[in-house]
Amino acid sequence: MGYDWGTLRHWQVRQESDGILWLSLDRADREVNTLSREVLNELAQLLDGMPRQPLPGVVICSAKPDGFIAGADVSEFSALVDSSEALKLVEWVHAIFDRIERLPFPTVSVVHGFCLGGGLELALACSSRIATEAPETRFSLPEVKLGIHPGFGGTVRLPRLVGLLPALDLMLSGRSIDARQAYRIGLVDNVVPERQMKAAVRSAILRAPSRKKRRFLNALSRLRLVRRLLTCYLRAAVAKRAIKKHYPAPYALLDLWERFGGNPG
Repeated sequence: MGYDWGTLRHWQVRQESDGILWLSLDRADREVNTLSREVLNELAQLLDGMPRQPLPGVVICSAKPDGFIAGADVSEFSALVDSSEALKLVEWVHAIFDRIERLPFPTVSVVHGFCLGGGLELALACSSRIATEAPETRFSLPEVKLGIHPGFGGTVRLPRLVGLLPALDLMLSGRSIDARQAYRIGLVDNVVPERQMKAAVRSAILRAPSRKKRRFLNALSRLRLVRRLLTCYLRAAVAKRAIKKHYPAPYALLDLWERFGGNPG
């Protein structure tokens, strides 16, 4: 069954005989996938063209041999003239990722190689994530190392998925974890060899993955006093390795979390 997706430069679309739709990102003229405005515009275009009748599921993956997505195209940030323009960009990306999260059928991100920053935030918007067991498969939110913090919904979706403390650890440190570590904390739902990927995708689409309940601390974090106490502890831990004057991003992230506690509103 064919659909009119319009002209696409960066995405390859195929629908297999089982009805599952595969969206493969292959950013043109780049060795590495990044989320440029053009890439995101085409993703929004693909969402606009989704069929009215429900699909079995949609898979988001990479056509590049070495990795999934290396995050946002930071070279485009220099074109932002002020904070209001930056806010418009963030809200626009949020709207795209929210649309993925609300699709009325399963969505699966397939990760091989690096999955960084905005690429991980895109994967978090899917209903499940599957990683290849290759040693080069790594997950990270490295924004604090660039002087910023995750801005495409990761600060809300990651704690909800893996629990508060593991999420804050990844966001505040910027460190990367491998596929097995990602599976242990609940970031991915399955880790398989490349040859078993299609079978794992079909399984994820046919039945929702079971997940550990991580409600207790997340529920406590809704209390402002608890957030204040925990934030004080985390600020002190961050201060041991990063001076606020030179590295403001982790402190800004903690301020944001203390105020809103991961509330998407």
